[in-house]
Amino acid sequence: MKISPIIHAHRPNSKGLCPIVIRISINGKRIYKPTGEAVPESQWDGHVKSSYPNAKLINAKVEKLISDLKGELLKEELQDRDVTPEVVVKKLAPKVKKMDFYKYCESLLIEWKGEKKDSTLEKYKHELSKIRRYAPHLQFSDVTPEWLKAYEIYQRKELGNMPNTLWRSFKNLKTFFKTALKNRVIKEDPFLHYSTPTFKGGSRGHLTARELDRFIATIDRVTGADLPAGWFFVFSCLTGLRYSDCHQFRSSLHVREGKRLLLNMVKTSEDVSIIITPKIRQALVRIAPFEGKMPTNQECNRAVKVIAAKAGIRKKLTFHCARHTFGYSCAEANVPIEVAAKLMGHRNTKVTSVYYHISNDNVDQWMMKLHG
Repeated sequence: MKISPIIHAHRPNSKGLCPIVIRISINGKRIYKPTGEAVPESQWDGHVKSSYPNAKLINAKVEKLISDLKGELLKEELQDRDVTPEVVVKKLAPKVKKMDFYKYCESLLIEWKGEKKDSTLEKYKHELSKIRRYAPHLQFSDVTPEWLKAYEIYQRKELGNMPNTLWRSFKNLKTFFKTALKNRVIKEDPFLHYSTPTFKGGSRGHLTARELDRFIATIDRVTGADLPAGWFFVFSCLTGLRYSDCHQFRSSLHVREGKRLLLNMVKTSEDVSIIITPKIRQALVRIAPFEGKMPTNQECNRAVKVIAAKAGIRKKLTFHCARHTFGYSCAEANVPIEVAAKLMGHRNTKVTSVYYHISNDNVDQWMMKLHG
């Protein structure tokens, strides 16, 4: 058996830092324990280089984790017990008194720091806060299929959560239970006998090309924060950028030679490169005075509804519908799905495919093209 610290250079987080993990090699298997620390790849040579801030503290923490693990495994050997991969996994599981759900999950969040993206950790924290409001004190043994059903009803009736919000909520919750099962903190999975809410696909709120033209023609009829919110919405419709990307957008940083938009997407850390078309250039001119002063997401959502109503567009819209508008525009223009995925910063076409519903008209067009 060999225990050593390494970094996952192939899994940098959103800040470009590589997670430090402890690798245990035993019986031909490799097991990894997160340390909650991460450093740039250039600052690692078997330990954190002394030139890196807090190097001594990080190295000391990693060495203590290794020392504690060796001590635990030595106890097994002294009692003439075989140290197997299963034993190691059990020893790595967080020690939580009485299987308190919240304490265990909070310990996981600490371990996952540097390993998972900050945005993902925030989602898990938000989910824990929501569960805590429903059940302030919770043990793993309390979570049964009946508890899950009651929690689902609470979200539907008390919180007014929609199906896809429920789906995300239970997806996050399942992550905690899967990890607890893997670490042998619990023995039974309550989700085995419970049907979790499903994701409702289908059409997402978006504007057609004509509706977008009407929306643009109406923007100058509003004032205050609604005006920049409306133009940022149009900018998003034309580029597919999310609110978070528009919020960070600066022409001085993200426009190259007046020809391209180059950004690193906030949510996915994916790089996107978009040529500046005449329509995008028009939107750039209109949002220029408001760069760095973009209204809040809530203000943008309200503004979009106000402008849409004035334009006679009777649809339930939010700022994020602009991104859906871009996705559907790509599909309707027969842009290859791989290209659309690249433009939207999707890592694979599975996510993009939601916009590519095949209509009868589209089928007819390709049939005519096939037969010339």
